[in-house]
Amino acid sequence: MPDPLTPELLRRHPLPPLGVQADKEARGRVLIVGGSRQAPGALKLAAEAALRAGCGKVQLAAPAGIAPG
Repeated sequence: MPDPLTPELLRRHPLPPLGVQADKEARGRVLIVGGSRQAPGALKLAAEAALRAGCGKVQLAAPAGIAPG
């Protein structure tokens, strides 16, 4: 069984440092596919997490019924 995700575990495995010259192209891209009427905010939360983790660009793909939100 893997170790539980704790703040201590995350501190032992930090994200790689970004160089001073790193722009959004150098930081990488993420495509997040998901979402539903039952949990429309999950897609937004995943996108925000990717940006906070250092991703340069985030693209979302969602069902038409929740995409305007």
